[in-house]
Amino acid sequence: MSEENRVITARKEGRKEGRKEGRKEGRKERNYGIDLLKTFAMFLIVMDHLLAHGGMLSAAKGTTSIYLVTAVNVLCFWPVNAYALSTGVTGFHGKHDLSRLIYLYVQTIFYSAGIVILLYLSGFCSMGEVLRDLFPLIGGRYWYFTAYFFLFLLMPYLDKLIDTVDHFKLTVILSLLCLLNALSISGNIFHWNYGLSGSWLCILYLFGALLGKYRVAERVSAKVLLLVTAVCLLLSYLGYLIVPELAMRLAGIHYGEYQFLKFTAPTILLSGIAIVLLFSKIQINSRGMQKALRLLSSLTFGVFLIHEDSVFVDAVYRDKLSMYLEHGTLYAVGMLFIWSAVLFVFCLAVDFLRSRLFALLKIDRLSGRLAAWLKRTYAALSTRVRA
Repeated sequence: MSEENRVITARKEGRKEGRKEGRKEGRKERNYGIDLLKTFAMFLIVMDHLLAHGGMLSAAKGTTSIYLVTAVNVLCFWPVNAYALSTGVTGFHGKHDLSRLIYLYVQTIFYSAGIVILLYLSGFCSMGEVLRDLFPLIGGRYWYFTAYFFLFLLMPYLDKLIDTVDHFKLTVILSLLCLLNALSISGNIFHWNYGLSGSWLCILYLFGALLGKYRVAERVSAKVLLLVTAVCLLLSYLGYLIVPELAMRLAGIHYGEYQFLKFTAPTILLSGIAIVLLFSKIQINSRGMQKALRLLSSLTFGVFLIHEDSVFVDAVYRDKLSMYLEHGTLYAVGMLFIWSAVLFVFCLAVDFLRSRLFALLKIDRLSGRLAAWLKRTYAALSTRVRA
């Protein structure tokens, strides 16, 4: 090979290596600590829903069991915020691909309609519930999916907001809004519906995106984060048990429940932020663990859809757990954990089978085609309107 050919070959190889490095730099490195967080958070969400819908929480009120049951409730309350915060940490400046939203909508319809039809055939629900569940979005079937749908459409604009606004000022404004909302008697002056809304998910997305963009997890030690988590959860526990009673005795008003044990409560928000940062620090290098966590985290949304379906709740575990308190509080909490583990694994298995079915039906490819058609249609309409 001549000297000239060697130089040309070296230049080509250099350009190839440059392109490879560029792709590596442009590609976000996956944080498997966040995958672990989503999996653990969804397990605690299942436990919290069993605690509430299963009747144990209401049955414990007015008894000595309330102290331990409330402690479990507090420990299970931060995951919803953490789950949404992690979307901001990992989703900031992501693709926000419309096909992903369409895929999730198909998945939601699959469970919403599928569960209710099966239970209708078994005599557990009415035809009216079947008709409602065929349209889960406009029917408000699942609050989290409806809120996420709202958030998803605004994500590109929220990313631009974070890029253009001073991050310190934005943090102060968001924190001030949260504080004012919490201090109000209703705990809902901005109509965030105590965290069950798209506007609250947008707030969490902004907080999460700020945490991810400025790599806050690298700047704060794990000890500080653990301390913040412990203090916030303890304040939530004591505040929820003590403040409402004091407010009623001293001022004759209902105050305290919404300030300490709702998703919008500052202590619940701060504990969620601290825990997201803690899990972000976790390094998982095992390929097997990475593969398992990637799979498990992808199934967590399905776990939510299955176990929180109101028809499924009525048929399977509505008021089924309160009876365990008759055998003692520790026994009841132990049974709560067993129910949670069994239900969680069951929902994971069902959603895994659903994912295989969707793969066979090529739902992801069909979602991509529908998204492309919608984008072309939107572009054509935009051109006509602006002409």
